Parts: sequence; structure tokens; C-alpha cells
Amino acid sequence: MFSKALPTLSIVAFLSLWQGLALFLHSSLLPLPETVAWVLWQQCQSGELPYHLGVTLLRLVVSFTISMLLGCTIGIALGRNEKLNAFFDHWLVIF
Repeated sequence: MFSKALPTLSIVAFLSLWQGLALFLHSSLLPLPETVAWVLWQQCQSGELPYHLGVTLLRLVVSFTISMLLGCTIGIALGRNEKLNAFFDHWLVIF
């Protein structure tokens, strides 16, 4: 019974700690959880958050695709050419 409530209790403890620290510090760097939730809701309703999330995910897909293409190309080149592999072997260990 207690193990089923543990995830909920951990979320409640986290939010309580956040609320307490935000009230104690009175800082704009650590806003209240309600403020964050309100801004999140407003950004979702205006469409601004989904738009920027989409742009970020597009950048992620493009950069992942470029890195995979480059990595596979270099890996195939090193696998087919023994001298090239021997030359770059130490560089691959470093990176």
C-alpha cells in the first residue's frame, strides 16, 4: 500500500520544498510553483510554447541526422581503409 503512494508523496515533497524555498528566498530566480504553472498554461494556450517546442525538436532531428550521417561515413571509411584507421585510431580513443 505504501509503495503505491510513494511516487505521489515524492512529488508532493518536491513541490512543498520548492514552495518553501521560493517563499523564504523572495527571489525572481526561484518563482513559486503556481507562477510557473500559470505561465506554462498561458504559453500553451497562446500557442507559443508548442511552436517553440516544435522548432527545438526540428533542430534536434536535423542535428542528429547530420551527426549520424557524418559518423557512419567516417566509420565506414575507417573500416575500409586500414592505414586511415591506424592514423585516426588515437583520435577516436580521445573523443
